[in-house]
Amino acid sequence: MSDYVAVLFANDAFYLAFTSRDVEAMDTVWSQRPSVTCIHPGWELLSGRDQVLESWEAILTSGHSPSVTCHEASATVLGDTAYVVCYEELEG
Repeated sequence: MSDYVAVLFANDAFYLAFTSRDVEAMDTVWSQRPSVTCIHPGWELLSGRDQVLESWEAILTSGHSPSVTCHEASATVLGDTAYVVCYEELEG
């Protein structure tokens, strides 16, 4: 599997974990390294894997997490770094 395809696969896994509100799957999607960061809409910067995953558990188990669909995902791979740009559609 090419790096490009692997990045898009990881992006799909993220949105599947999000829409199915699967805390364990979300844990699997995030890097195992402690230096991850995340900013949710309207939140402050979250630093560290524990803090990021605690936030996702709170969101996914709250009963108020939005349904989000990803469209037209495009991956860029730059050596050991990659990112995905996409359109998100919120339902509700």
